[in-house]
Amino acid sequence: MKRTVKVCACINKIAPLNPARNLKYAIEEIRLRAETGADLMVLPPLFLTGGELGGMAGHPALVELCRVALENLAREFSKERFAILAGAPTADGGARLALLFGGHVRYDISGLLTFDIQGNHCAAAVGAQGALARCAEVAGADADIFIVCDYSPTLAGVDRIVENNLLSVNRALGISCCFVRGGRHDTSFPNVYRAAAGFCRDGNEVLFYRGEDAFGACASLGGVLSDRPASAVIDLPTTKPLCHPVEIQKQPFVPLGMREDAYCLDLFDLQCRSLADRLHNLGLEKVVLGVSGGLDSCLALLVGTGAMDMLGLPHQNIQAILMPGFGTSERTRSNAQLLCEGVGATVRTIDITEAVRATFRAIGHDEQDHSVVYENAQARQRTAICLNLANKERAIMVGTGDLSEEALGFSTYGGDQMASYNVNVCIPKSLIRLMLPVIAQQENFAGVGLAIRDILDTPISPELLPGEGEIIQKTEDILAPYELLDFYLYCFAAARLTRGRTLELAVKYFGGSFSTDYLSKKLDLFYQRFVSGQFKRSCSPEAARITCFHLLEGGLRLPSDMGPELFAQM
Repeated sequence: MKRTVKVCACINKIAPLNPARNLKYAIEEIRLRAETGADLMVLPPLFLTGGELGGMAGHPALVELCRVALENLAREFSKERFAILAGAPTADGGARLALLFGGHVRYDISGLLTFDIQGNHCAAAVGAQGALARCAEVAGADADIFIVCDYSPTLAGVDRIVENNLLSVNRALGISCCFVRGGRHDTSFPNVYRAAAGFCRDGNEVLFYRGEDAFGACASLGGVLSDRPASAVIDLPTTKPLCHPVEIQKQPFVPLGMREDAYCLDLFDLQCRSLADRLHNLGLEKVVLGVSGGLDSCLALLVGTGAMDMLGLPHQNIQAILMPGFGTSERTRSNAQLLCEGVGATVRTIDITEAVRATFRAIGHDEQDHSVVYENAQARQRTAICLNLANKERAIMVGTGDLSEEALGFSTYGGDQMASYNVNVCIPKSLIRLMLPVIAQQENFAGVGLAIRDILDTPISPELLPGEGEIIQKTEDILAPYELLDFYLYCFAAARLTRGRTLELAVKYFGGSFSTDYLSKKLDLFYQRFVSGQFKRSCSPEAARITCFHLLEGGLRLPSDMGPELFAQM
């Protein structure tokens, strides 16, 4: 007789590529969740290693260590009434599932593991993409419960797609569905592996939990569905947001069909989680970052605040450094001060002018010569202060540069281009402008709403040239509006459009504000700057890929010494 099956997501802590320690964490987690009375404990498929295997993927020694660990886990709970669904890495670099019960380990053979619990026939598959492609096979197995154990990285917006897929399978096959992914404090490079657990049983609602809410999430599944549809044909969308929509929008970095505010908050959560996991895995509790009163450092400071909250650490552990120089305006300095005090960070003001003058004297540079030497010496001095202070405070320096600056090379090599860990580098400037108002509406940032609004209204500037307290350098006057430059970036690097098609779309969306000649010249400027900035991207600090499109390792790469002539011919 079929009875409902209580399924519990046992998402253990992760020490990257440390099977022995992860086995202990898994045992602790299962014991903690035993009080739920679950019939089936589901561990993430790579609970013994973490999601990122890197160069150890398929290594025989790692595969053997994990095989032995699974056997030890089975023996540890051999007398319990519940079964354990777990996984381990394979020799081909992937993962396979195993059922642990009565002290024995039974692996899947063909990629689909089937077993019975409480009279229910269960089918489990590893990897969301591969699992969802096997729906017809699951239907043919006459399963009552379908369990998807995923180990793919988390991208902003992906969880909503997973929810929709679970609901589609549930409705089409008439069977209960379960989804488990991630680990706690998994690696934050080159991806983020945010924990998630989802349950669907009645065809109308998905119980979906992510982050901390996923740990120990439970639901009763199976044994109650009847009158299953005869057809097992399901038209499922991809489990990742499309790299670019079929029809490119004016703001193409927000996926089509996704609410802007929800996407912005998902991005912010992944930023905070990546930084929190990086600190946890390094055994550190403090961050250092320079706060200028501009968009990027504002977002980075809010990310630092969110990371501290995730780790249960005080906001005073954020060392926020104000470093006024020759071009610092009163407006940005005031906003930086208000912002740092508003989030409760430890604020330090270190004037860089005398240190930079000492550099000028040492290299024989005339202070009245406002060339690139004058500007870059300031940026490098600020970075040196932050890195040195991070050493002193046993902290990491958080980089603030965004995707737009990464693409255009609009940073100082060895200056603001460097950091211990970057948090904004997957997000373009135009999207940061959308994110900050949404984040400011969150209850924990209510005290800095006014400062954030004024930062949004402040002209973007590197503030490296003297202006007697006023902003005289305006980046969008020097280059072009970031909304346009980000549009060009998307068309070129994400959608891979030709120059002609990109200009055609630019005229469509921006022709009311700019002439075709202006748009054409700025497109050529974009190509020139994108190519010339490659050498900076080639040695960028580590960061997590939290969006489908990025310029990190594995993204678009060009020879650092090529010219832009190719793009004029496209």
